[in-house]
Amino acid sequence: MSEPPLRLPCHCGTLRQAARAITSLYDAQLAKHGIRITQYTILMALNRAEGVSTTQLSDELLMDQTTLSRTLATLRTKRLVAAEAGDDLRMRFWTLTPKGRALLHACESDWKAAQDELYRRVGKRHVKALDEQIYALASKLIED
Repeated sequence: MSEPPLRLPCHCGTLRQAARAITSLYDAQLAKHGIRITQYTILMALNRAEGVSTTQLSDELLMDQTTLSRTLATLRTKRLVAAEAGDDLRMRFWTLTPKGRALLHACESDWKAAQDELYRRVGKRHVKALDEQIYALASKLIED
């Protein structure tokens, strides 16, 4: 049995601790596909729409544009996503490639296994309630 995490007085720090623990669980399930959950999340987001700009994707995922751009560059190198320049050559519109769609599909059962493992360890109702609360919190914090 491992030691419990350090109890922090900072809400942000505590959420980040939980995020790192959950990330490890998902990364372990997706490792055999050569992808991390951060990359898988972006593939999932791109799967719902064609030609999403970096700015739109950054806004929707609440990600820093620099971090997102680095991850998209990695996915592009792996030929999982493609970018098309907009009218403004600084803009990029991202889509999944056939290889990206295939990988997304191949990862689905392992992603689901990570979801199920989280439910098993924490409880499905608790996880779903926490998910709703965190989503509501994030939504409130981005309101203008």
